[in-house]
Amino acid sequence: MLERHREAMGNPATGPIFANGAGKAFDLDSLYRHQMKERLEQTGIEWEGWHGFRRGLATNLERIGVRESIAAVILRHTNERVTRKHYIKPPSIEARAAMRLLSEAFSNVGSVKLLPKIAPQTSQKSEDATGASWVQ
Repeated sequence: MLERHREAMGNPATGPIFANGAGKAFDLDSLYRHQMKERLEQTGIEWEGWHGFRRGLATNLERIGVRESIAAVILRHTNERVTRKHYIKPPSIEARAAMRLLSEAFSNVGSVKLLPKIAPQTSQKSEDATGASWVQ
C-alpha cells in the first residue's frame, strides 16, 4: 500500500511520506477537522484524539492476536514495553470476564481448603466439624 502511494506521489527520494498540497508534512489535526470530525459526530463516535486512536489501535491489534512487538513496529515505538505499558488497554468487559472465570475456577475446588503453611513432607488430610476436608 505504501509502495503504491509512493509511486502515485512521483517516487520521491526525500520528504514526508504523506505530504500536503504544498509538499510539507500532512497535518493530522487538519485531517480530523476537515474529513473526520463531521463523519464521527454523525455516527456517534466520540473522538479522543490521536493518542486515543493509537491506544485503540494497539489494543485491537493485541485482541486479534498480533504480537506486541509487531504492534510496537506499527506504532513506531522503540520497543514493545512502551506499547504494552502505555498503549494496550484491556477493555473492562474482558477484565470482568477474566475475573468471572477466576471465580468459577476457585468455586470448582469444592470443599477442600488449602492451609497457608503447608509442609510438603507432612501432607495429610483431616476433617473439621463441618465435614470439609483440609489439606495439611
